[in-house]
Amino acid sequence: MLPLWTQHRNSSFAAFILLFGLVCVAPSEAALLPDTPSLSGSKSSSTIDLHWYIGCEVTAVNIQESTNGSTWGSVYSGLGNADGGVSSMSMALAPALDDGTGTACSGWTSARYINLSGKTLSGYYYRINACKGSLCSAYSPSILVGSSSVPTTPSAPASIFVPATNATGAFSVSWSSVSGAARYELQQRVNSGAWVTKYSGTATNFALSGLASGTYQYQVRACSTACSAWKLSSNTQVTLPVLGSDWKNLSRVTVADAGGSDIEPAETVDLSVAAVKGQAGVSGGQASYHIPIDLPLGRNGVQPSVSLSYNSQSGNGVLGVGWSLNAGSSISRCGATFAQDGFTRAVTFNASTDRLCLDGQRLIAINGTYGTSNTEYRTEMDSFVKVVQHGNINDSNSSFTVYKPDGNSATYGTNANSRFVPSGLSTVLSWKVTQESHSNGVNTIDFEYDTSVNGEHLLNTIFYTGSRGVKGDRVVEFIYENRADKSKGFYSGGEYVTQRRLRSIFSRVNDTEVFTYNILYKTSDFSDRSIIESIELCSLDSSCAPLTQFKWEDSANKIISSKLLVGGNQLFDSKVWIGKILGYSDLNGDGSPDFMGYNTNAEQDLVGQNDLTLSSACRFVGGVIGVRNCLNFDVDGDGIIDPYKSINNVLHIKISSLGGNYLSTGVKYDERTNILELNNVPVIPDRIVTAADMNGDGLVDIVERSRFAAGTR
Repeated sequence: MLPLWTQHRNSSFAAFILLFGLVCVAPSEAALLPDTPSLSGSKSSSTIDLHWYIGCEVTAVNIQESTNGSTWGSVYSGLGNADGGVSSMSMALAPALDDGTGTACSGWTSARYINLSGKTLSGYYYRINACKGSLCSAYSPSILVGSSSVPTTPSAPASIFVPATNATGAFSVSWSSVSGAARYELQQRVNSGAWVTKYSGTATNFALSGLASGTYQYQVRACSTACSAWKLSSNTQVTLPVLGSDWKNLSRVTVADAGGSDIEPAETVDLSVAAVKGQAGVSGGQASYHIPIDLPLGRNGVQPSVSLSYNSQSGNGVLGVGWSLNAGSSISRCGATFAQDGFTRAVTFNASTDRLCLDGQRLIAINGTYGTSNTEYRTEMDSFVKVVQHGNINDSNSSFTVYKPDGNSATYGTNANSRFVPSGLSTVLSWKVTQESHSNGVNTIDFEYDTSVNGEHLLNTIFYTGSRGVKGDRVVEFIYENRADKSKGFYSGGEYVTQRRLRSIFSRVNDTEVFTYNILYKTSDFSDRSIIESIELCSLDSSCAPLTQFKWEDSANKIISSKLLVGGNQLFDSKVWIGKILGYSDLNGDGSPDFMGYNTNAEQDLVGQNDLTLSSACRFVGGVIGVRNCLNFDVDGDGIIDPYKSINNVLHIKISSLGGNYLSTGVKYDERTNILELNNVPVIPDRIVTAADMNGDGLVDIVERSRFAAGTR
């Protein structure tokens, strides 16, 4: 059978495929994409109608909205409503309506529409794309519905009204209206804490209830296409009455002195025979070690859980190789998966496709739209917690509340300090826990973070035994130091870094230090990374327990070379790089791989020589530099490798069964590297990309990347 040579071109690239048979070319992914719909719309008062046409193979369309034509947000995802009962249309309007039978889909209404209400601005921009499963088209050119207007900033409300005192925990906040305002935003803070958004809408008042005792303050602003400055209220002091009839019968009593001493005890704690607690384990082939951190007791048993843990398969983090700090919690963006979402996407900071995970557990939306305000989530593996989102996922002040089955709750990302934004971005990647609330807020744990280094977000302080906005007097502090083995990475254009490592953990009550854990490091001889050498536990009087020391298998790399002997003789004595002397393949049909220039048998005896050299058998994939590829193939299937080369810029193959001479294939094959294109840029030479049975006929097919004209490929 004679070979069939077929030339393929894709844009400015060409490929030649040498086939001893037929080649089947699978359609590209681009050929499977649905067409981009054409969008039209109209505006009447505050309602916008949008219309489009789609084929029945489309599973969803996505519509985005913008007030300025440059910043986009998702407003709709679905198939829309059938428009006017249209059941068919021309192929010019809706291509690819074939349902697999060669005819238009039966009963499909290709004309679709949606209505959007509450659109008070003079004009909005919209664009649309179409998806077929996980494959989506590009977005259409944007259209303006209504008339364009210059963004306006309304004035701030002139006044805001709150009561000076309250004894019920329920009252209303009201404010003056502002001309041109499309909505108002109201925020609340308690005991001078962080501001929390309580309302966003068109009303000029908002009713509050269920408030605990404390000092409350509010601020409101008016928004159109932009928002005004905040208008601040005076304080409202909420004091709830203490119920119970016994209060009115209380009387003052005098307690007799017990006669004891009021001198501070002088006893000290001797830690000389103590040891740092720890537990080792092995699971699934992974070595592990766990060190719980002792802390002063909290109120009613409520205190943070802090520990250090080692896993032999972990990377280089804030505690060096293998170790990690276990404290706190976070909600982070995570990628979509086909099993859970019907499509696969990495995290791209896209409000429509990014998903959320609580401490690595995927969150599933059960009420509301994923990533939008007031949506309610559960963990995929049910941990019986309820997660409620406040604000949209891409809002700068978005946050979460996690309700636990024991009646307690925790807030995440309620202030800027607890939201991590990678360097170079303005969108939040993770929302760290801000506060854990127990017993309806009378027993709290508060978390603060170190954000002093761009791209690094580290736990700094934990306060516990707090109550109703006042931080507790029991404190855990984390002290960091600079490290030599700094690292950085990138996440969809944002940079995150690891520049510091944990040096000490302090626990104290008020200003009295209780325990200190000091962590000492060394630089690995093997990898130049930080590894923990010892951990030391000390008490408030500076007495310390014996060091807990860690021994590592940490020998420096040693390279021992061995000589290549063939038949007892040393070959390639002048070669340093192993890539220049590796075995090529079987050149004489004895079933043993041979070396370039030498034929050997299974016992590594020298049985002959060949004319192959490194330059003639191996080519750089990228041209004159890059990865060297020693591609070989057996064209005639006789078990002997058939070398190839370029003769007069034509591909020649030395087919062993046809006399062992180089035979012309007639295919252009130019390996020259001294040709210059425009701007004196060297031309990348022709290369054989692969050689394999492409069509299942048992014969070798050769794919070549070739330059078909000067300056193009």
